Amino acid sequence: MTRIARLMVMLSAIASTACEGDGRSSNGSGSAPDGASVEASEGNAISADAGGVGIRSGREGCDALKMPSPTDGWQLEFPLSVPPTQEREYCMLFVAEQELNLNWTDGRYTAGSHHGLLFRTSYKHSIPTTTITGESFVGADSPHPCPTPGAMWDVRGAIGRGRYYERAQLDENGNPEPGVKILPGNVAMKIRKGDVLLVNYHMINSTEEPIDACFKLNLHGIRDDEVRHEAGMIFMYNTMVTVPPLGRSTARMACPVTKDVMVGSTFSHMHSRGDGYVANLLDRAPTEPGAVVLRELYAGPEWDDPPMRVPEEPLQLRAGQYIDFQCRYTNREARAVSQGFASTDEMCMFLGFYWPQDLAFENCENPARERNGMATAGIVYGDGKRTGSEFLDCFWDLPEPVFAGAFDDMARFETLSCFTSTCPKASAGLNPYVLCVLEGTAACTERCTGSSQPGCVQECLNQGRCQNEYQTLRAATCD
Repeated sequence: MTRIARLMVMLSAIASTACEGDGRSSNGSGSAPDGASVEASEGNAISADAGGVGIRSGREGCDALKMPSPTDGWQLEFPLSVPPTQEREYCMLFVAEQELNLNWTDGRYTAGSHHGLLFRTSYKHSIPTTTITGESFVGADSPHPCPTPGAMWDVRGAIGRGRYYERAQLDENGNPEPGVKILPGNVAMKIRKGDVLLVNYHMINSTEEPIDACFKLNLHGIRDDEVRHEAGMIFMYNTMVTVPPLGRSTARMACPVTKDVMVGSTFSHMHSRGDGYVANLLDRAPTEPGAVVLRELYAGPEWDDPPMRVPEEPLQLRAGQYIDFQCRYTNREARAVSQGFASTDEMCMFLGFYWPQDLAFENCENPARERNGMATAGIVYGDGKRTGSEFLDCFWDLPEPVFAGAFDDMARFETLSCFTSTCPKASAGLNPYVLCVLEGTAACTERCTGSSQPGCVQECLNQGRCQNEYQTLRAATCD
């Protein structure tokens, strides 16, 4: 396997986004072993129990979250026991046994949780037995360790999230007040019978005692005759993030608005080095002369449970505009940090609910290109001083590019640094070139089979299929 072929495999682990667990499934009973379940108002249930880490049942955490089940939808319940000073991230897939026109969600989880999310996937009617990297996997309908959902399964955007239970306003009975209704009463995200959904829960225990944690999510539906528009969730993910030891950095990406949409909410996602965030709506691509900021979409310093911004009236975005978002970081540790799946790594995302749904828009993807883990329609900006020519030298000098992973990894930091250390002016050509390289590698590898010429694949790409992108990037300066 060539270095670029390996690069493609590693990138696929990002496409879309050490513990033990067990679980069971049931339909129609409305109950589940240990009380862990996804319950529908009509009695359908799918159980989940990720408490089996050899310590406790995990049920105490769910008992502490007082959230009555909705009368018009489903309640998801995911208990998780976490040993002292450990973090755990689990996924579980389940098949929707009935349709739901999802109008709004209300999620809560135990303090210390990093996130709780519900994702769509590309799978239909049955649980997959092969991961996106081609590995056999049996039992995905039970809670199982996952570095991040997109590292194992073909996820297609989040449709529900949790927040800290302790920060919810309580009613007179001690129950949390319902979350804010983001979508109008005639807009819904369609969950169809046979759709395979994925629940993902990530909990960090920084204490010296085991914690019984829980993620609960209420999904509220509306009738078929009430639905006028299908909604989606914006999930724009900048995978090019590095923060030097005891240093500062900024990650920036701009994504196109591919069609006219209405946005009902916006929020951010960073990890603990994040101390500043801003997302702006531009009238055109930031690479075009005269681009101006039309309005601020989101801003704030919070990385831990950032608040969702809900405008009084939905925001109208027009095709041709761009969402330009930036994450700022301060690293107070003497170690290099890069984008990755663990809480000790970093992330930079722009999120929100909108309608009508357009998958290319919400994932910052170019539908003419294959999904490969990069934001194929995005403009990724570096924060350094490298020219385009210096980026190319950096990229092709890597012994083995590493784009995905978790925890400290200097190979991943050095790979992503080729991008993040490029100057903003030269950055516009990064994505077009690397995407061309990924798409042309198979043909060039076949062409160079048996060749004794050093750098045959590189020359085939740079002087053939990707010649225009290569020359544009080679000529890009920082002046």
